[in-house]
Amino acid sequence: MKINKTIIILLLLVMGSIYIKAQERELQYPEVGKPCPNFTLQDVQHYSKSMLSVKDFKGQYVIFDFWSKTCMSCIKSFPHTNQIQKQFKDNLNMVLVGYADKENQIKPLYEKLQSKYQLQLIAAFDSTTMKRIIPPGQGVPHLIWVDKEGIIKAITSSDDLNEDNIKKFITKRDFDVEDRSFKGMQREKLAYNPDKPFLINDNGGTDTSFNYRTLLVEWKPGMSNPYAGGDIDFNIKAIHQASFTCIKMPLNVLYDFAYRGTCMTDFDYYARPILEVRDSSLFNFTTGGDAKNMYSYSLTIPYQNATKEKMMKVMQGDLTNYFGYNGKVEFREVPCLILTLLDKTKISELQKKQKRLLNWANGRVGIFQDIPIDDICRIIGHDLLNTPRIINETGLTGNINLKLGSVLSTDLISVNKALNLNGLDLRPAKRRMKVLVIKDSN
Repeated sequence: MKINKTIIILLLLVMGSIYIKAQERELQYPEVGKPCPNFTLQDVQHYSKSMLSVKDFKGQYVIFDFWSKTCMSCIKSFPHTNQIQKQFKDNLNMVLVGYADKENQIKPLYEKLQSKYQLQLIAAFDSTTMKRIIPPGQGVPHLIWVDKEGIIKAITSSDDLNEDNIKKFITKRDFDVEDRSFKGMQREKLAYNPDKPFLINDNGGTDTSFNYRTLLVEWKPGMSNPYAGGDIDFNIKAIHQASFTCIKMPLNVLYDFAYRGTCMTDFDYYARPILEVRDSSLFNFTTGGDAKNMYSYSLTIPYQNATKEKMMKVMQGDLTNYFGYNGKVEFREVPCLILTLLDKTKISELQKKQKRLLNWANGRVGIFQDIPIDDICRIIGHDLLNTPRIINETGLTGNINLKLGSVLSTDLISVNKALNLNGLDLRPAKRRMKVLVIKDSN
């Protein structure tokens, strides 16, 4: 009996070791330059098969585009992805892989999007595969580019999905992208720590000793990815210096920081600067691995003399000296959307005291309970495409309740129909408000 027990224990140990090794192999995330793991996608729609694997595309170029229902940048990229698929249909397969949520809301959402934008894309819904392929803490969109031999040529965000890169991809030429693979992201984690001063002790670059410093550089591949210091403020900490740093930002955002002290939405201001310059090309930017007109800026001054206003003044001078543009905050009449009261009989329901609840995202039932009406304007306006500002002109103040149902939060018509059912209405108008105006310095 003792011998039998010993044999059983040894077998269990061996089996456990095999299982652990198998798990370790599964957790080897996809790597650029290596064969793509042969994962199988479940619940495939708009395709001849209900399941497909990487091997099904052997001899073909394929890009797997992972997304989720709450990822606004994913959803906004679908029309562009669809155009890429149509343009290169003879050489490329685009496969959308959505995270299959427990509430099963992602599939009805995609069907709405598919109908609205006439998408001609293979779509799969598989949370298990996504968990295996995308490392924890790494978000979507997450694109894996696999060539005809099954080798991964790139792992990117949707920013790098463009005609030039696709042409190079399907003709076996090298192309510049931002590496979003697990190993690539591990390297970037070492690049910049926002809790420490920029460039000190190799934090984001080479050490330099200084007492007072401003630094402005054009972003290049290999540098740190975006980080913004939020509102311009100073932090004494151990080094007794006040500092502000933002990385990989377009020029209009730098001017927002310099003249408004923030790049966040401010109800006192128009949402975007007005350009009155002879040449606005520097304000036209691209993102991704081949980003253009993106800049990093760092300001450090002794804390004894540091105030927010002084730091903004220094930054204003730096931007004018380098780029040749001045900024000024003015009052202008600008286009916006105004929220008005459509049905006064709905006021009591809108203002009825309820338990606080906020649920707003594509594919979800939109519910605002006991939420400030100005916050609702900001939240809805954030998702709507090409909407500079929503202004509350209902006459209502404080917290209200809205039940908007399942709507496409990026579509003004869909959102407004839901608002109408609650006695509210959005309509275009012009209003006078503060705006940052950027002009040539001479």
